[in-house]
Amino acid sequence: MNWEALGALAETIGAAGVIVSLIYLTFQVRRNTRAIRAQTYDSFVSQFRNWNEPMRTDRGMAERFHELMENVESLSPEEQQHAIHVLFDFARLAENLHYQYREGMLSEAVWRGGRVCSGRT
Repeated sequence: MNWEALGALAETIGAAGVIVSLIYLTFQVRRNTRAIRAQTYDSFVSQFRNWNEPMRTDRGMAERFHELMENVESLSPEEQQHAIHVLFDFARLAENLHYQYREGMLSEAVWRGGRVCSGRT
């Protein structure tokens, strides 16, 4: 075997190694992307549960929230001010959800599920 043949063999082996490395990297990137998407979704669910916690555990809070949604004028000025903060928190949560969807970190199914829950189709 001469040096040219040996060089060609080494180049072929090197090219095969690069191809195998690229295939492995592709699988790792896909797996990492799925993990990040799952983590993003988990974070959203956790944030929503935290926002919703007072209404799940305090019936009076849930009733006041529904009253707010139906007729904000019926609340006292202090209750209206508090309601603004509650709704602002929810708006930021929804904004974050939309941003994560737009950036591709939430799947179409998760996004549509959120739209169904909000009464939109």
